[in-house]
This record gives sequence, C-alpha cells and structure tokens, in this order.
Amino acid sequence: MSDSILLQLKVDAKLKKKADDLFFNLGLDTPTAIRMFLRRSIMHNGIPFDVIFEKNEKECPLCKNISFKETSFNEAKKIMESPDKFKTYSNFSEIIEDMVKSDEI
Repeated sequence: MSDSILLQLKVDAKLKKKADDLFFNLGLDTPTAIRMFLRRSIMHNGIPFDVIFEKNEKECPLCKNISFKETSFNEAKKIMESPDKFKTYSNFSEIIEDMVKSDEI
C-alpha cells in the first residue's frame, strides 16, 4: 500500500473481541474488514448500510445494542425482489478475487 497511514481508534473491548471473532469466521482480519468498510463507503458515497432507528425507538439502537436485524432483513428482501440487480458469487474466494481486481482491498 503506497502512502498508507496508521488509523487508530478506541472501541469497547467486548465489541472488538466480537468483531474479531466474526471477521475471523469470515476469513478476514479486522484491519481488512475496516478497509472493506471504508472502500464500500466511498463506493456508496455514504454509509454502506441503512442507519435507522427501530420502530418506536427514541434513541439510536447502536448506543444500547448492536443489532442490524431489521436492516439485514430489508437488504435480503431487496435482493430477493430483484436478484438480477445484484452480483452473485459461488464462494467467498470469488468475492475476494473480484474485490482485488477492482482494487477494493
């Protein structure tokens, strides 16, 4: 990586451990997952997922509990309704290969 910089941030230890475990199970390390998030944010020209309040919530649900369940279901519904609008892959390796080819990693 040319012209790379060090990015530091503080997060709750339990949150970091859960994220590390999740990314490990996906075959990623946390820095790669963060780079993927940053690149996807640039591609979307914004946050690459819906940032919404749950129904009847008066404060951000992320402040109390990390739950993207409703957002995930909405995303899955969009994919099921219009599968031709989304690229599909046979396995995780194809996703990584595609990202490397498009310079997303």
